[in-house]
Amino acid sequence: MTTTSALLAYLRGLLPLDALPDVLTFDHELWQTMDDLWQRSVARLSQGIVVEWGGLLELRRGHLRLVRPVSGTAEGLRLVMPVGSRFVGSFHTHPDPAGHTGIGFSGADFTDMANQGERISLVQSGQHIFMLLRAEETPTNLDVAEWRSRMNTLFERAYRKQRSILAASLIANQAVCQDLVLALYYGHVFERLVEVYRP
Repeated sequence: MTTTSALLAYLRGLLPLDALPDVLTFDHELWQTMDDLWQRSVARLSQGIVVEWGGLLELRRGHLRLVRPVSGTAEGLRLVMPVGSRFVGSFHTHPDPAGHTGIGFSGADFTDMANQGERISLVQSGQHIFMLLRAEETPTNLDVAEWRSRMNTLFERAYRKQRSILAASLIANQAVCQDLVLALYYGHVFERLVEVYRP
């Protein structure tokens, strides 16, 4: 598989969000890099130790590439997009010390993506991949505490009803995407990502 050409055109600013297909995919090399960082995240899971890994996404020679991989802590990872850079977004992992997977974007993830002007943001949790895509109307200058609280409330409410981390993540992530005018896609590593919501 190769990265969907329409997604590359969108990331270059040549195609509007509403013109994207409802199924997208990536080059094998990008999938592999993402999954390698996931494996690093859970390398010591048997000891109850996990670490978030991530990197920046850039367009290079007609391909979407993950570069500058860095590690954080079990609680998070700070990726900063350099001002005026050619980076279009970011990727990071969401490991859990108890081994749970299917953990989508956090409130802080949403604010980082919006405030840094990212066009694309990816999270991997196990084999699960969540992707955000920005619209022209997506706001900036969001308050981290406000959106962290909103996301936590939405997730907890959905989890009480669904009893599934994945289902609760998708419900809460979609609700925040509606608030912030973002598209949400979901799928599995090395496979396709399917539209969950698009403004």
